[in-house]
Amino acid sequence: MRSKEIIPQGRMVLTLIARKNPNPYDEGYRLELLAKPLLDLVAQGVIKEADMDSFNLHLAMKKWLSLLRGKYLLKLTSYKFCTEQQGNKHLGFNFYIKMGKNIANTMTAILEPILYCHFGDAIIEEGLQQMQQIL
Repeated sequence: MRSKEIIPQGRMVLTLIARKNPNPYDEGYRLELLAKPLLDLVAQGVIKEADMDSFNLHLAMKKWLSLLRGKYLLKLTSYKFCTEQQGNKHLGFNFYIKMGKNIANTMTAILEPILYCHFGDAIIEEGLQQMQQIL
């Protein structure tokens, strides 16, 4: 942690990605969207099979409020939940295209540093583009 930025009585904004369902195996299709492009890149020889076999994505399943309060001793004065705009389904096909792009951009922001550390930069562009196309 960069202590220069921590000041007494300071404030910060945390943006956390969460799920309504705490079980990562229910409705976990977003991680499956990562698996297909990675396996395709193994088949193409871009990724070594041994690197794919050693890739392990950990899922933290603790409740975020208790984690923040317990580990970091933060005082939460307010919090807000923003969800995908399911109420706009009446917009038709364009709604789903926009939602798919939003999901792909979010997944890219989260996964790019993880994939880069494990596989190197050779797969980043191609793998994430394939995931965005699937969405």
